[in-house]
Amino acid sequence: MTGSPRPFLLGVRVAAPLLEGAPAAESDEHAGPDAFGGLDGFVRAARLADESGLSYVAVAEGGFATMAGPELAAYLARKTVQTGILSSAESHYAEPFHVAKAAATLDFVSGGRAGLEVRAARSPQLDAAFPAALPLELDELAEQGAEFVAVVRELWDSWEDGAELRDAPSGRYLDSAKLHHIAHAGPYFTVRGPLITPRPPQGQPPIVVSVTAADMFAAGPARLAFLLSADALLLPDLPQTAAGSAVVAASSVAAFAARLAAAAAAAAASSAAAVVDSGYRMPALLIQLADDAVGASADPRTTGFHDAEDAAADPRTDGLHDASARPASHAVARALALLDEGTVTGVEFASAAQLAAALTHPDWPALAAAVTATAAPAPAPAEPSTAAATLGGPQTLRERFALGRPASRYSR
Repeated sequence: MTGSPRPFLLGVRVAAPLLEGAPAAESDEHAGPDAFGGLDGFVRAARLADESGLSYVAVAEGGFATMAGPELAAYLARKTVQTGILSSAESHYAEPFHVAKAAATLDFVSGGRAGLEVRAARSPQLDAAFPAALPLELDELAEQGAEFVAVVRELWDSWEDGAELRDAPSGRYLDSAKLHHIAHAGPYFTVRGPLITPRPPQGQPPIVVSVTAADMFAAGPARLAFLLSADALLLPDLPQTAAGSAVVAASSVAAFAARLAAAAAAAAASSAAAVVDSGYRMPALLIQLADDAVGASADPRTTGFHDAEDAAADPRTDGLHDASARPASHAVARALALLDEGTVTGVEFASAAQLAAALTHPDWPALAAAVTATAAPAPAPAEPSTAAATLGGPQTLRERFALGRPASRYSR
């Protein structure tokens, strides 16, 4: 991975904590091992990621019966110094205007560390909560997702840089010539702008799109257009071998990347292609590590991995372990293998418990060194770090993703 134009990224996922008295449904697909310990547990998880120099913390919505993800993301942004904060949105159920405003606000709160994860899927729980939502099929969900992303990006651009004057002597708050009205009317959304929040500090906070196995193995034009609308894609960690399931070829991610790169090149050459602010640049590919031990015993690098009791002795991991959901012992080995393959540009730990255990792995310093070697130089943190291996200083999330700050599409 050395010499890559993109840094190798490390992230971790936490699920929004349950509201008091609102139990999680067993079938809730977003419920996970991080749903423990209350708000303090999530602050500890975010600070652990921050002190360890991770690129971002992804704050996943836990469904309609949980604390809203944007509020938790903003709270964690004020409790951290350098790590990026990804808030999430379900494009089938959310409104682009509200999501664009929340993400822009998070970017101001975090000092340019905000990102947005978009999922284009349906769930029985959310269908029940939003009965007016159309029963769309996979390709229609992808079309809707691409339109959702395009509208969010246009709303972020509706304020040009410098639109805020705040000139008290003249009584002028803004330059109206740099404020742009939009009137989007598409097949799925009708949105009028401008946004009521000024342009985010990053201009366009990075957008990450969650990818399903169907997207990887049967991606049609609609889904490819949706995937190309993103700055980064989060792919599932498909098992190489697993009892009772099909064997997935090791080249599956490479084949998907090649198909996506070809689609990006074709889109760049087409005047009728979907709106992408990065010039149809190939999105970064991230793998979400499986939170189980499939294949761990076959990898010699997992030998000597510390168990949950050993990890609990590390002060950085205090209070982050759940004995009923021990993290996968192969996480660091898998991350190093992906780093060596050079196909993807980062990995995401599936839970704070998995990250906490990874920090005690003998090979963690090797992974930290590899990430540091591919990261852009950054200033020292505003607060001292207690982590043994810090991977970088404060940067905007776009800088961490090796993305420049774009000008508004309306700039002259």
